[in-house]
Amino acid sequence: QGHLFQCGSFTIVNPKTFEGRIPLVNKQFPELVDTIFELEKYHSSEGVRSCLNDISEYGNISTHCTVSRNVEFTPHFQNGKKQERTFSTIVGLGDYTGGDFVVEGKSYNVRYDALQFDGWRQIHSTASDTLGEKFSLTWFTPEMREDQPNGDTCFEDRQAKALVESHSRALLSYAPLKFRRNSTDALVINEILEIECCTYELTQRT
Repeated sequence: QGHLFQCGSFTIVNPKTFEGRIPLVNKQFPELVDTIFELEKYHSSEGVRSCLNDISEYGNISTHCTVSRNVEFTPHFQNGKKQERTFSTIVGLGDYTGGDFVVEGKSYNVRYDALQFDGWRQIHSTASDTLGEKFSLTWFTPEMREDQPNGDTCFEDRQAKALVESHSRALLSYAPLKFRRNSTDALVINEILEIECCTYELTQRT
């Protein structure tokens, strides 16, 4: 009981492919980081299911991975930009049923069966019928800023900063929003404040 409250997510980076600042969570769980990216390498060698129409091969090993526990996502696109010829891959782990991964309206059971998709172009979500404890790993490679040494700040940070500044100009009586760089804070800000990319807003009925 109460497992629905035991949920959350965090993002790690692959120290072998990521050239920016290594986040604190990597230093806290180094063995977990190594295992997660070794698992991606295994999936790459064995072949991965894909719901993409324009490619048949797994891309390069990713720079990032989001680790989630008992998290449900409403339909959305991944914010920011991706590196060229890279895609996202998700796999579910744990003792659970339901909770399919939905891409463009089609459901996929990803429990111990990885799936490749394009999170930046394909709308995706998770079904809300999960029973049990569910973990998921989502590997991806975002575009990194070229005007920072060693790609220190990702595109999501740059976009979030611009949105925060615009938000502050519109609400002068409120203190500016603050967020942690190189964290998932920027993803939340982008999904809430980015009008063009956010898919949570209901369309008007005619």
